[in-house]
Amino acid sequence: MIVHVLGVVLGVGLVFALGQSAFRRFEVVFDAGLLHLMGFTGVGATAGHDILLNPSRHASFWVNLAPPCSSLPAVLSLVGLATIISSRVRRANGMSTFRFVRAVAAAAAIMFLGNVVRIDSSILVGLVAGRVVLVLFHDWVGSVFGFASLLAGWVLLIWMLLPRRQGRGAAWRRPGVGSRRIHIAHGAPDGTPSAPTAPGIHAPSPSGKQAKPTGSTSETEER
Repeated sequence: MIVHVLGVVLGVGLVFALGQSAFRRFEVVFDAGLLHLMGFTGVGATAGHDILLNPSRHASFWVNLAPPCSSLPAVLSLVGLATIISSRVRRANGMSTFRFVRAVAAAAAIMFLGNVVRIDSSILVGLVAGRVVLVLFHDWVGSVFGFASLLAGWVLLIWMLLPRRQGRGAAWRRPGVGSRRIHIAHGAPDGTPSAPTAPGIHAPSPSGKQAKPTGSTSETEER
């Protein structure tokens, strides 16, 4: 187990070191392209990890997407921890590989999209109020967005990995669950069976004669 954990930690660190630059360039192009599609003309060109902003009432400036601002650390942390617990979860719940991969992919997508909302909202604030307000918004409100997307991704992952509840019909079919009404017919003293006159369970009287059914007042007992 310790070797497994160390291997996952080293693998995640290696992937981040080798892939963070390329992934940040992808995020820059994605964020700028999304804002262009939404009609915000103040978003200018992109260069590497930077985006040029041209506010209408402020001087133009560049915005840099630093490694801590990327969604890659959160996504890699999710994948690493999910890999560590995958064997035990799948063995305990009988979970298929497809279902596990689907849960991890959905949670990672939530984290990535949450970071897109954080970065793009900061850019929009910068277009309206300038560079100083952009930095303040990114450091305070943007951090709340990042935490919310991280929490949402983890909650979604756990929810998708939980065992599914069985339906009520399956529970009634299990032995020992549920109840059935049993009708017991007691025979006469000579062994001839007789049907009960009312639903329920009827027990013979101590004298050997059939007891009067509960709730029936139309018949009288013969003496």
